[in-house]
Amino acid sequence: MPAKKETLVEVDGQQLALTNLDKVLYPATGTTKRDTIEYLTAVAGAMLPYLPGRPVTRKRWPNGVDGLSFFAKDLDTGTPGWLERVQVDHSSAPKFYPVVSSVATLVWFGQSAALELHVPQWRFAPSGPSAHGGRSGGVHRGGTQ
Repeated sequence: MPAKKETLVEVDGQQLALTNLDKVLYPATGTTKRDTIEYLTAVAGAMLPYLPGRPVTRKRWPNGVDGLSFFAKDLDTGTPGWLERVQVDHSSAPKFYPVVSSVATLVWFGQSAALELHVPQWRFAPSGPSAHGGRSGGVHRGGTQ
């Protein structure tokens, strides 16, 4: 298998490795991963004021919208340490959700083909754990889960 072509970029002071930028995610329009990341960057100013303190679930289409998709709640092991996260207690175990607080986070979502972002109407209290709908959580910045 050929090596992935990797493009290193700096966004908000964070280094991100972008791969497969020419991959078509929306076949009907020919929209690529690069186009999607550029769009997320362009609309970040309008999106960011509404996202802080809200856990984000993502719907991902790794092979484009004509392929299989899946919902992602938990952050996986490849998540950068700088990405803000919140812990939400579930009946089985705590899960760590991403929180969008920067353009860099939106670019990271674009890199992972997270084409839908879902947030609740409530926010976590900035000072730590807060109860919402029977769930509790606290804001965890950086580091690992």
